[in-house]
Amino acid sequence: IMIYRTGEFCNMKVGDIVKLKDRFYESGTYAIVLEVCIASAPGKGGWVSTDYVVMTNKGIHCRIAESVVDHVYSSI
Repeated sequence: IMIYRTGEFCNMKVGDIVKLKDRFYESGTYAIVLEVCIASAPGKGGWVSTDYVVMTNKGIHCRIAESVVDHVYSSI
């Protein structure tokens, strides 16, 4: 298992287990990544946005950003 802290280069992938930051514990302590969603606008002034659909240990499905994650426990 590889462990990353957010702030380092950390692209989560489907199947990764993540520990959520303390302030998000109402939704759950841990979650599994179910889907990676990437949106982009190419060209000059373009951008790329990534968010993740997860299921928490409380059974809640939600969409999160990497800023919500404290640790990533990689599935590979």
